[in-house]
Amino acid sequence: MQTTSTFLWNNSSIPAAITEQTKKIVVPADATYCHLRITHGSGSTEPVLYVDRVAVRKANAASLIVDGGIKANHIDVDNLSALNIKVGNIDIDTGTIGGEKLTNGAISDLYVDSSGAGIYLNGSTNILVRNIAVKATERLLFTGFWNIRSFIDYDSEITWFGYAQLVVNTTVIAQTMIVGPAVDGYTCSNQSISGACIIGSDQTVTCYFRFVIGSGGTPRSGSYNAGALSQNPMSNDSVSWSIMRAKK
Repeated sequence: MQTTSTFLWNNSSIPAAITEQTKKIVVPADATYCHLRITHGSGSTEPVLYVDRVAVRKANAASLIVDGGIKANHIDVDNLSALNIKVGNIDIDTGTIGGEKLTNGAISDLYVDSSGAGIYLNGSTNILVRNIAVKATERLLFTGFWNIRSFIDYDSEITWFGYAQLVVNTTVIAQTMIVGPAVDGYTCSNQSISGACIIGSDQTVTCYFRFVIGSGGTPRSGSYNAGALSQNPMSNDSVSWSIMRAKK
C-alpha cells in the first residue's frame, strides 16, 4: 500500500552537481516492509538523472541521526569504548586514569612556592602563605626547604636559630629545630621539613611556612635566645615548599 509520494525537487531543475536529499514519511504501525521508487519527472530540465546510495533508515524521534546529532543526554550505557576521544572540558566524579583512582574530580594538585624575604630575629615570620580549597576526602602533603645564613658572635659551635613550622589554619602540623654550624663568625642552616594533614571537611584552609627565630643560641645550652646572632634580618638564600592535595 502506498502511504505517500513526494518530490525531491518539486518539478524544479535537478542540480547539475551531486546533491544529497533526505525525506521522511510516517509508516503505519503494522507495516512490515517498504518499496521505494524514484522517478525522473517531466518537469526536470537535466536530460539524465543519476541516483546512488539510496538508503532507508529508521528515524529517532522523527529525526535522522546526523553528525553532531547525538548529545550526552542521549547516551545511557554500562560500557562505552573508543579509540580516541577529544573533549574541551570534562568533569568526572569518580573513575580511574592510568591505574590511578580518580575521586572528586582530581587525582592530586601540586602547589610550589618560594621566597627570598628576610627572616627577622626575636619573632615569628610567615615566609610562605597559600590558601587551598580541600574536600573532606583529601589530605595535604607538605615538603619544605630552607637555606639561611647570618653572622654570629662565636665559633666552633652548633647554632640553634629557633624552629621551622608547617601550619594549617592555626594548627602546627610539623615542627623542627633550625640548626647549623658556626665557623669564623658565620653560621648557616640548610634543612628540610615535611608533614601531612587530613582536613576532614570541605573548606578553604590557609597554609603557612613559619619561622620562629630567637636571638640565637646552642642546643648544648638548651636555648635559642642567647644573643648569639648578630644579623637582623638574616639572609634568606631560598625558602621553598611544595604542597600536594591528594586523596586519602
